[in-house]
Amino acid sequence: MNISLISRFFDNRNEGIGSYSKMLLQGLKQKKLNLTTISQDDSYFKSDGLLDYICYFYLELPFILDKSKDIYHALSPIESIRLDKSKSVVTIHDLMPIKIPNLIHKNKLLRYQSQRFFKIAIRQALKCEKLVTISEETAKDINKSYSIDLDDISIVRQGININLFPKKVETNEIYTIGTLSNINYRKRIDILIKAFKSANIENSKLFIGGKGPHIKYLKELAKDDDRIIFLGFIPNEEINNFYNSLDVFIFPSFMEGYGLPMVEAMACCKPIVTLDDSHIPSDVKKRTYKTTKEDLVDVLKNRNYECDIKSNYKFAKEHSIENMANGMMNVYKSLEY
Repeated sequence: MNISLISRFFDNRNEGIGSYSKMLLQGLKQKKLNLTTISQDDSYFKSDGLLDYICYFYLELPFILDKSKDIYHALSPIESIRLDKSKSVVTIHDLMPIKIPNLIHKNKLLRYQSQRFFKIAIRQALKCEKLVTISEETAKDINKSYSIDLDDISIVRQGININLFPKKVETNEIYTIGTLSNINYRKRIDILIKAFKSANIENSKLFIGGKGPHIKYLKELAKDDDRIIFLGFIPNEEINNFYNSLDVFIFPSFMEGYGLPMVEAMACCKPIVTLDDSHIPSDVKKRTYKTTKEDLVDVLKNRNYECDIKSNYKFAKEHSIENMANGMMNVYKSLEY
């Protein structure tokens, strides 16, 4: 079977989609496939800036697609625009650029253009032979918004890093709270910082992992509190140590296609706290301790965030790269004639 995977990057540079692409590629390499990748990594326009991506997408991508492949798999709706839909698979992670554009871009012009372009991409993606989503919630969104039969949508969960596991760490008297995500408005990390400062817990720290456009504002918000530590991008080889250093993982995001950092924290046997107004797939959110923005201060102070750690660990281990690859292979095989 000749398969071409098409993504902007096969690493973590473009948030969750890059991680998804990397994990899927890793899993499929174990299968008997003639597998190739097409990405901006192989482009003349290599920068992760918006202008380079626009040049790559319009000027280069149409001419480097290999027409000889049996199956093309666009790992986001945008890449599907350029494909022969009759033998294509597309992964739709979420509809957030349409549902909450004000939390994706603060600039009104950029928000309008981004939403408009994503709508075009979704319409093209829905013409592909096979549709894949990462959660039941996204499948239901597509069904409701575009009247696509749920039976025509395959749900394949993303795998997580195989190097995530609980480990014994030295007892630390410092109460350690942490979060990890792309630092943007949608993640609402400002709520966590304000709650942490208001709680004023003795011998405590707040670790914030990740990078993104909201980081400058958050650092300004936290500048008078040296207990709040910004870690920046955390590489894969350090991610297990990060999760295991925490007493609790807080994920205040407003909306997620899935919310993989929560699953990663579960793999390290950590309790998770989310906000009750967040739109997170129920399969994940029901395993967290849910609280209101107003009560988060008391939750942090009193440490009353009990979760079923054993059940959550088992759930996290279902998110193996092998299971992800096997699920996608079933999709590919359904395309064989």
